[in-house]
Amino acid sequence: MKKIGLNIDNFEDMITGDFIYVDKTKHIYNMINEGNKYFLSRPRRFGKTLLISTLKELFNGNKKLFKGLYIENKWDWRENYPVLTIDISERSSNSAEELKKSLDNLINEIAEDYSIELFDDDIKAKFGQLIRKIHKKTGKKVVILIDEYDNPIIENLKNIKIAEENRDVLRDFYQALKSGKDHVRFIFLTGVSKFSKTTIFGCVKLLALL
Repeated sequence: MKKIGLNIDNFEDMITGDFIYVDKTKHIYNMINEGNKYFLSRPRRFGKTLLISTLKELFNGNKKLFKGLYIENKWDWRENYPVLTIDISERSSNSAEELKKSLDNLINEIAEDYSIELFDDDIKAKFGQLIRKIHKKTGKKVVILIDEYDNPIIENLKNIKIAEENRDVLRDFYQALKSGKDHVRFIFLTGVSKFSKTTIFGCVKLLALL
């Protein structure tokens, strides 16, 4: 008998651990075939991170994890892509400078993984350069999965000044997704906040940028 998985947000752990998995791959397949840029807003504990993990394994071509699922015989497993999985909640964000430094470190770590040299200092330009160079080096467009895009803002709502400064840093960071669109296969972002219902997002038209 399969087990009930509690607090499991990793797709590989879910499948290899023989936990119950409600097959959502039909919806994932349709989503990918109908577009390539998505933003999902849901409260915490709604399975957003598990969905990102599922997308990661799919674009990595990890066929064995999808055995018996809807998408198994519909996905082209000969294709795989470089996947950047970014959890923004793991970035330090007690100030705009701290957030900027943390994002810069993240970009450098990814660049090191791909043995890529980056020369820009501006966070937007540097992230854009990373995406372009990964595409050039691998010959494959990049998949970008961003979890909790709004965490540096949400965690600082008691200090609006810091929240707004973090918003501006994130805006510059995410704008690289627009400038690098010719090098991107798929973009998926999750967050807690809806742009239109949170005044602090007035200047962040993320969906418009994409």
